[in-house]
Amino acid sequence: MASPMREDVINKIPMDTSYAILHHRAIIHVDGPDRYDFLQGLITQDITLLEEQEMIYSAFLTPQGKYLADFFITAADGTINLEGEETQMGEVYKKLSLHKLRSDVALSLEPTSVYVSFENGAYKDPRHDDMGYRSYTQPNGAEIEPNAYHAKRIALAIPDAEDWDVGRSSPFQGNLDLLNAISFTKGCYMGQELVSRIHHRGLVKKRMAPETSEDGTVTLTAQKVS
Repeated sequence: MASPMREDVINKIPMDTSYAILHHRAIIHVDGPDRYDFLQGLITQDITLLEEQEMIYSAFLTPQGKYLADFFITAADGTINLEGEETQMGEVYKKLSLHKLRSDVALSLEPTSVYVSFENGAYKDPRHDDMGYRSYTQPNGAEIEPNAYHAKRIALAIPDAEDWDVGRSSPFQGNLDLLNAISFTKGCYMGQELVSRIHHRGLVKKRMAPETSEDGTVTLTAQKVS
């Protein structure tokens, strides 16, 4: 059952900015004294980066190093919050619950909407400087369609949930190594062995890149690395 939205997620409300709403998102709250160690052994990014920046970007992989989900991470008042696409976060919640074992952590899941802006916001998007800001409270200002946000994302070769072949795509195919989602210096995590081998041996074969169709539509497609 979804828990009420917490005050440690709703913070730093932007004043006035134009914004777009991203629907069908969800947040996993991770509480408990083992929360940092628990996540550090599972996700691709170094969770201790939250000591240096307010939002980080990471992913959850299969044991074979294939993509399952990507998400943004914040922390406040004893809770770590993972925000991503709603269906994917439901699957991540199940995976985290299975891996909890004797770790002293508590998990909860709730649906949410996310407000994105190129002008102002609670959190700087960690994927790329040009992707603007994310907030979990509706800003004051004019609501706009999310087209500009998605056009910028595609132009920068940043995939969304529908661009992935879940369980089959390499994280390199979706450029996660170029988008600050993967640490190559932290310890082991789910799928780390294959990711590390591909990175250090330069074995990346495909990457998503913008492609324009005959009707002018621009989408991300996996293209061979030359």
